[in-house]
Amino acid sequence: MFKSLRLGTKITLITSFIVLLVMGTLTFVISYESAKVLQSEAHKLLVSANSRAINRLEGAIQQSFMALETAEGITSSIIANDSDGIVSRDLLKDVVMHMILDNEWASFAYLYIPG
Repeated sequence: MFKSLRLGTKITLITSFIVLLVMGTLTFVISYESAKVLQSEAHKLLVSANSRAINRLEGAIQQSFMALETAEGITSSIIANDSDGIVSRDLLKDVVMHMILDNEWASFAYLYIPG
């Protein structure tokens, strides 16, 4: 079948075949490289989002612990410096209330005084 074609037709068919082969190869290579780049960028995006979430959570935890330590220090100071042995409940209630109000992550608190 190929022998009966003219020279111009044979050259056109061979050139078309080579062009299609090169285009197919380029399409495969570009698709493969694009997929690798997209996967890499998606991984970087996930790592970045994870880091932001960790930093936000770490800040909330540190803020909560700082509020607790501050309230504990103030309460201990009030109790230690009380000369008559009677600590005002309202004063202790204010300390706990300010601990909740000043901390955006706190939703409740309680104060336990043994004895």
